[in-house]
Amino acid sequence: MEIRSEQPEDIAIIRQITKVAFAPEQYGSRTEAAIVDALRGAGALTVSLVAVIGGEVVGHVAFSPVTVDGEHRRWYGLGPVSVRPNRQKEGIGGKLIREGLARLAKANAKGCVVLGDPVYYKRFGFENDAALRFEQAPAEYFMRLAFDGSAPSGRVAYHDGFNAVPGRFELRPATGDDFQFCWLLYRDLMKPLTMELLDWNELGQRSVIEQAMTDSGASIIVVGGSDVGWLQVKETCDELYLGQLYVKSSMQNCGIGTAVVRQLCDRALREGRPLALNVMKNNRARVFYERLGFETIGSSEYKLNMRWRKGSQTIGG
Repeated sequence: MEIRSEQPEDIAIIRQITKVAFAPEQYGSRTEAAIVDALRGAGALTVSLVAVIGGEVVGHVAFSPVTVDGEHRRWYGLGPVSVRPNRQKEGIGGKLIREGLARLAKANAKGCVVLGDPVYYKRFGFENDAALRFEQAPAEYFMRLAFDGSAPSGRVAYHDGFNAVPGRFELRPATGDDFQFCWLLYRDLMKPLTMELLDWNELGQRSVIEQAMTDSGASIIVVGGSDVGWLQVKETCDELYLGQLYVKSSMQNCGIGTAVVRQLCDRALREGRPLALNVMKNNRARVFYERLGFETIGSSEYKLNMRWRKGSQTIGG
């Protein structure tokens, strides 16, 4: 068995393994996969390891920063840890945990906390400590492991990514401070697609995003306290127009884009206006929009004109 750091191509399988591993759990929140995605999107996966057997990823473990009384003290939280149901009880989870703890210690972390079964986690050296508290769970299930023999006292808080719920998001108005985030995300996602069809004009494309940020209707998509994407909606008396919608690659296929578009469709339905957009002909997002009920109503050399209106799809669900 090989244990290695996650790679971009592992993200989808990690999500799948986490979902199926926690599905039977009586006390699981069913949000564990969304938590891992939110931590990754926030750059808070300090250690993220996968176990590979015969070329197949069979397990995953995550470690992320925690605070003690609101301060970062180089302490980290273990979890979620997940193993394919058909490979559980083979020691895979234990090996992932031990390797992750070793990497944290090597990186000069001070210690690690965990919330879980005391019988299981005490075998790794975790122990209860009344001075180090996590107030959202019974004390006997919260444990710590100090790498240097000393431990702080106070209240522990996990990263905001642990509040993530699949498909749940917030929108906040974009400001000038968000330009770099929006521009880099747009460039990373759209430059490869654009260059398949025509030349990429860096200055011209940058000016497009500058204008989008100047116009009204630009919003930042926030999940678990982290910025994961952005969109722009333009309004006329006749229609709503979705001019921009981009979600970080690491947060795609989490239901975020679907939830955003469905919210817009709900609004269009309430206001009695169609929702329109353009999408490049070679962009796989076209299939995504078709699945949500958008229809192609016209085209140009490189783009399709699509529209959603009442009756094209049932929005609820």
